[in-house]
Formats: sequence, structure tokens, C-alpha cells
Amino acid sequence: MATVLCSPELTDTMARLLFQETGTFGVRIREQDRLVLAREWRTVTTPYGEIRIKIGSWQGEALSFSPEYEDCRAAAEEHKIPLKTVYQAALAAYHH
Repeated sequence: MATVLCSPELTDTMARLLFQETGTFGVRIREQDRLVLAREWRTVTTPYGEIRIKIGSWQGEALSFSPEYEDCRAAAEEHKIPLKTVYQAALAAYHH
């Protein structure tokens, strides 16, 4: 079984591709909705520099947060330390 996730306007194109490139004689199509958290960014100061934190909120309540990967990667590379060290420092700074 194969699953293709695409926007509705690409349905015919993807179906043709599946018919052309596989042995299938049928394609099931279903539409799905997606709920997403509202996002905002804050910047925290760590011993390794400034790191952006993405905060996800639902109905005004912050439910999820995550340090920006590229900021952590760049700081880890610059300071020649593990990425995880920067990531943990950013989380600690956010909680304080």
C-alpha cells in the first residue's frame, strides 16, 4: 500500500502517477483537515549565544515549545560542542 499526501488540486496528477508507475487499478481518495498551533517566537540568551524558541499555543494557552534547530546547530558548531548541549541550555533559559 502507498499513501500520497497532496493538496486537492494535485489529486488527478498524483492518481495518474500512481496508475502509471504502479500496478494498481484503483486509488482511494479522502480529504483531511489539519489543526495547527498558533506560533510565536521568543529569543533566549544562553552561554552559547541567542537562540530562538518556537512556542505553540492553542486557544491562547502555550502548550508546546522548541528551540530552533538551525540556531542550536550554528551555536554548537561555533563552540565545538554537542548540539544537545545547546538545545538543553536553550530550554533551561526558556524556563527561567
